[in-house]
Amino acid sequence: VSASLVEWQCRLAINYLITDAKRGERVARARTVQVAVLHSTGELQFVPPPDFLRRIEASLAGLRT
Repeated sequence: VSASLVEWQCRLAINYLITDAKRGERVARARTVQVAVLHSTGELQFVPPPDFLRRIEASLAGLRT
């Protein structure tokens, strides 16, 4: 299984690819999308928490070096 973070600015989207290890053939594809909500009210947050964005961007910067 491989996972790719493809969107993180307004929502978190991850693509998944499941491959047969022996044959190298694709078995399945999937995608998940998550959004931030305010815990106390359940209200949808259109801008992710700043700490979340900082951590994602720091992780991505580490992958590019």
